[in-house]
Amino acid sequence: EPPYKRCHASRADRLNMAMLASAGSDWLKVCDIEIMRPGETYAVDTLRALKRRYGDAELVYILGADAAAKVSKWRGADEILKICRIACVARGKNDACPDGMLRLDATLDDISSSKVREMVNRGENIGGLVPEKVREYIAQRGLYISDMIEDEIIDDLRTRLKRTRFDHTMGVAETAAELARLNGLP
Repeated sequence: EPPYKRCHASRADRLNMAMLASAGSDWLKVCDIEIMRPGETYAVDTLRALKRRYGDAELVYILGADAAAKVSKWRGADEILKICRIACVARGKNDACPDGMLRLDATLDDISSSKVREMVNRGENIGGLVPEKVREYIAQRGLYISDMIEDEIIDDLRTRLKRTRFDHTMGVAETAAELARLNGLP
């Protein structure tokens, strides 16, 4: 839950999509450190936890050139640079990577999570932009079809409904989600 970024899917949904995207990979492992920690998430906190977990292993934080350019402004930036190396993914020759960062040149499609969310919201096909299992998960869970995130919807309901109606509505939603999960349904 980064404090500067609006999350459009729950922690559990983001973890599930990462697991689906990495399924079958023998070189990629999904870690749940960030979603298990309550509250706001900062890179420095995650890196500290990874350093405790993996000791002397070399940690490399991979970022796009746009994000890499902002690392110096992050909370705990000096400590981040001591804990790990930063790999800056440059999509083109014009992408600048800050000094001291490992430059990774890549030929990637012009795709971003924001673009995927916008396409889903408009009802456009995201096939080929995300792994098929992730596309199916997004569709089954109805993710990104509203500009409002779940917490905003719940807050809106809380203000519009009487307390007893709100509690009943939330109970029905939780029961429906659990019944769907138990029966393998979206």
